Amino acid sequence: MKITDYEKVQSLAASNIFLLDGPNGTKTIAADALAKELIGLLSSKDFIGGVNLSELTQIKELVSGYKLLIGTMDGNKAIAAEDALFAMLDSFAPVELRRTIFRGKNLGTALTAAQKAAIKDGSFKGMFLGDYWVIGGRIWRIVDMDYWYNCGDTAFTSHHLVIMPDEALYNAQMNTTNVTTGGYVGSEMYKNNLANAKTIVNAAF
Repeated sequence: MKITDYEKVQSLAASNIFLLDGPNGTKTIAADALAKELIGLLSSKDFIGGVNLSELTQIKELVSGYKLLIGTMDGNKAIAAEDALFAMLDSFAPVELRRTIFRGKNLGTALTAAQKAAIKDGSFKGMFLGDYWVIGGRIWRIVDMDYWYNCGDTAFTSHHLVIMPDEALYNAQMNTTNVTTGGYVGSEMYKNNLANAKTIVNAAF
């Protein structure tokens, strides 16, 4: 019986079997294994070169759930479309750009050692404007980076974040009476009413 006499099929299943003839005799191989081996025989250049991107369905937008193919030192990997932009910015964007882009990502329930290190070295890696922590039942949001850097009569040269709670911590008076004596430094707010706020912030961070 000739091969051409067998019934023809229009599709393959992973479990389909092919016959292979070689120096060690005739053997079988499953269709899925054969496909992987055939691809492995091609160089990456030849494999990609055989793909005509213009023949693929073209899209004009990315939505959550789409995946992008990325070639890495550890082989090909995928990244979610919603993560791709900020992954690139996180790797290559300078701080000046990072501090102008709102992301609004939850950074966790505590400031981690890695986050502290990224703040200290001024890279702010993994952080963008609007990102936040949920600590002590409050949302603490990044509103700027290095806002006071190189400011002041004596330049302030420690890298830092400016963080604000989404809601007021509590209500307090500037003064107990309607006066401005002593300015802000002489006010009841400065001398006493911020003590609780400082305790809350220090406990959170």
